[in-house]
Amino acid sequence: FRDVVRRSADVMPALRGPIILVLTTMHVFVYLGMALWGGAVQVGKHFGEITYLYDLNNFNSYAEGAVTMFQVLVVNDWHAIAEVFLFADRCSHPVIVNAFFVLANLIGVSIMLNVLTAFFVETFVTKLDDAQSGQAESTTTVQKDRDFTIMATDKP
Repeated sequence: FRDVVRRSADVMPALRGPIILVLTTMHVFVYLGMALWGGAVQVGKHFGEITYLYDLNNFNSYAEGAVTMFQVLVVNDWHAIAEVFLFADRCSHPVIVNAFFVLANLIGVSIMLNVLTAFFVETFVTKLDDAQSGQAESTTTVQKDRDFTIMATDKP
């Protein structure tokens, strides 16, 4: 377990690019959501018509939009979050709402998180292979030194 944690820490610098890519994608969707629904969702107005407290997931500010997109990114009931925007003051047509959230889910989850996972696994396996080949080379060198020493002592 310690080895896995240590190797994971070694892998993190290589993930800087993919993490920036995922955050940039999330950032773009937050600003797109703010352009469509910024200030259009009124918290507490549609009590009973939508899932309780899901109207707090909105794009009224950048921080609220970032939380909303993070929840979409981790697949936390994105369809219930999308339902909130069907009651927005503007751009509440189901085609617009569903297209936005399906696109965010496809790009953010199906593509970006898979890219991040692929980079992590590939880098982890490469580091593990490098460590194992390094151990194998040092073992071979020691074995060769031992063989040479044994052969040298056998000769008079």
